[in-house]
Amino acid sequence: MRRLIGPILILLLIAEITFAVAIVMAQPGGFASLVDVRALSFGPERRQDIAPRTLALNGQATNITISSMAGLVEVTGDPSLKDLTVTGTKIVHGMKDSDFDNISFSVVQDGNTIRIEAKEVNKSFNFGFGEKMLIRVALPPALINQFTSTVGSADIDIKNLSNEKTTFVFTTGSGNITGTDVQASKITARVGSGDIRLTGFLGSLTANTGSGNIYLSGQNRLNDLNLETGSGDIRVGAQFNTNNSFIKTGSGDVHLIPDPNKVPGFDINTGSGNIDFKLANSQVVSKEEHGLRTGGSPVISIKTGSGDVTVE
Repeated sequence: MRRLIGPILILLLIAEITFAVAIVMAQPGGFASLVDVRALSFGPERRQDIAPRTLALNGQATNITISSMAGLVEVTGDPSLKDLTVTGTKIVHGMKDSDFDNISFSVVQDGNTIRIEAKEVNKSFNFGFGEKMLIRVALPPALINQFTSTVGSADIDIKNLSNEKTTFVFTTGSGNITGTDVQASKITARVGSGDIRLTGFLGSLTANTGSGNIYLSGQNRLNDLNLETGSGDIRVGAQFNTNNSFIKTGSGDVHLIPDPNKVPGFDINTGSGNIDFKLANSQVVSKEEHGLRTGGSPVISIKTGSGDVTVE
């Protein structure tokens, strides 16, 4: 009998708390006034496709701006296109069709400027699922003048965009930025906690992450280069064609693989990290426990707080 007393008391306590909460919620100005139950959103994932839109570019260089929430922004270049097409998909977790109204999606063209925007208009408590927006853009790369995308936690995926006069500016809070086969005058990429990954990039690059990593793989040819992370790692394989290359991390490691046919010079300093330098055809000018300089041009400056540096 004594063994049953404890569980019985717990059940009675839970019942009393439930009854008390119900009474408070029923009162004017009670707990229910603090929580709008109409804003609660949970249930199976549901999708609503937005009708595709085609925007005539009329052969004019165009400035494109995309701002969005969570989800994905995907931009694909196709030289055979003359116009720009936009498609979108709203993703919610709820039982009501009206849940899709929580996401506002607009496409506005004003001359040679195009603005695409997705945002939450009625934020709901959705038990961590969250509303998302998928935005897909297809366009002719030769007609991009400047492309800017600022998102909350969405991923940004760009591919097959080749225009040496174009500038890209990408910013995301906790999403990833991925680029494949991209040529540009310059890319500026900023990420809070996501990664930046480029494959087959040609141009100048400025990339910053808080705790995310920066990876450049494949056949990359880099002009001006400025890479910085807080605690993320940096791994770059490329041909360096610049006199202005700077790589910096707080506690992240740096792994550099330069083109063996065009080996640059290096100025490496680490606070407490190790240096593993494996380029046999480089001339070491000076070497210390946490510092190393070599001959060669252009010179790549590498600094870390406690991260290791490997060059091979």
